[in-house]
Order: sequence, then C-alpha cells, then structure tokens
Amino acid sequence: MEIVKDGEVKGVALPFHHRIRRSDGSIRYLFSQPEFKHNKSGDIIGVYGVTHDITDRHIAEQEKEKLTNDIFQRNKNLEQFAYIISHNLRSPVANIIGFAEELIDENYSHEERNIFLMEILSSVRRLDEVIHDLNNILHLEKGQEEREEVFLSQLIYTIKTSIINLLNKENVVINTNFNDVKTIYTSKSYIYSVFQNLIVNSIKYKMPGVNPIIEINSKKHDGKIFISIKDNGEGIDLKKHGHNVFGLYKRFHPDIEGKGIGLFMAKSQIESLGGKITLLSAPKQGTEFIIELPDTKNTN
Repeated sequence: MEIVKDGEVKGVALPFHHRIRRSDGSIRYLFSQPEFKHNKSGDIIGVYGVTHDITDRHIAEQEKEKLTNDIFQRNKNLEQFAYIISHNLRSPVANIIGFAEELIDENYSHEERNIFLMEILSSVRRLDEVIHDLNNILHLEKGQEEREEVFLSQLIYTIKTSIINLLNKENVVINTNFNDVKTIYTSKSYIYSVFQNLIVNSIKYKMPGVNPIIEINSKKHDGKIFISIKDNGEGIDLKKHGHNVFGLYKRFHPDIEGKGIGLFMAKSQIESLGGKITLLSAPKQGTEFIIELPDTKNTN
C-alpha cells in the first residue's frame, strides 16, 4: 500500500517476514501485513495490521528444503557409484577375463603361465580394494554414528602415535592450539578418520626438500566450531581442480601414489556429522582445510 500526497510518496506499507524470541528462549516466525491509518488530509497518523504465526509452515519449508537437498546429493552419489561400477570395476574384471583366457591356452610356457597368474592375482586385489572402498562409502549412508566427548589434544596424540614411523621418516612437525575449543561432542571414529586422512595427505603431498609443518587450531564462533588444518605442502590448483577436489577417485598429483578417495570420505563423514569442510590452497603455497561443526554440546 502506498500513500501519495501532493505528488510525494508519504509512506509504503509492505508485508514482511520477521521472527521473535520469547522469554523462554524459543523462536517464533511471523508474517505481518500492515496498513496505514491516515487523516482526511492524507497524512499518516498510525499503522495497524494483522500478524500471523507461521512457525509451523516455516519449519515445514525448511524440512522440505533439506529433504530436497538430501535427494539431490543422493542422486549425485548415485552418479558417482555408476561411474565406479562402469570404470573402476570393469577394468580389473576385464583383466581377469583376459589373463584367464590366456592361461588356459596350452601353447604358453610354464613361466608365461605364472606371469598370467600373477596378473590375475593383482587384478583380484585391485577389485577387492574397490569393493572395500564401496563398502566404506555405503557405511556412511546408514546413519549417524554414536557421539561422545572427544578431547582434541588426545585425538591428535593418538593419530601421531599410530603414524610415528611416518612422522620420523619425513621429519614432520605438528603444532596445535586448542585453547579456544578443547573438546567436541561428535563421532570419535568419524573425526579420527577425517583428521588422520588430512594429516597423512599433508605429509604425502609435502613440498620436495621441505620438512612438513602442520598447524591445527580450533575456535568457536556464532554457535559453531571451526577446526583448521594447515600445511606447507605442494598445494592444489583450485582454479583447475576446485570444482571436483572432493570428488570420488579424483587425484591432483599423478606422480604421487594414491587412490583418490581420502577427501571424498572426509567430506562425507563431516557432512554426516552435520558440518561442512572447505579448503584454501594454491600451487606451492600449501593447503588449509577448514572443518565447520555444529556446537551440539558445550563440553569445553
């Protein structure tokens, strides 16, 4: 509604959405439809209107949006599984069939037949690895893991103990600062897997001739927990690979051995915990992973 007097706009009444916090701390979502009250001269002397409590509708719309996003993400995952089946499973199966056909040909020598057997064994092992990866990914779709209080310093100590030989071999330095957030309430197995994956990745993709330095920090902001894992390694060209850096079987350093599943698993596990993971990186300038988790329990 618009009020005009002497060619000038005196006021505009527009419907709007807003929210209020009750004395008990609960949030209600409202929709207001105001109207101006004016005198005979057209001057605004008041405002009145109707306010509707649309909390239930707002929550329903949020749930609908979340469901839509979940369906979209599941469809993307199905596309990735289709790729795995068509590419990663087909290759070792084709090798097994091919070498098995050669093996039954009696024209080959004993030494050649042994080579075929070794190739078949290698393909079977590769097939087993792919199936194992699929099983781990499918496990993430089964629901939330049990959550508990996790001390971040203890978590890092346990990881360092498990990879002590690698740390010593590569002269790795891991610095931590958990003064802001000492503990998190989460799935211990998931967060252990994520941290170990990112730490090992930082070591694997270190800068040639430079000892790896990994900085791990935590902080709390706006009801969320942020954990940063930063290294001084090779880095990733995000302009080239940023769109699929967390994709399944995606690799960005072909000269370094790897399966390309670590970052996909880390992202899937963090999202299963209701969080998200992002990164900052550039070639030869290191990588910083930023994990964002909901502060579901004040335990620190």
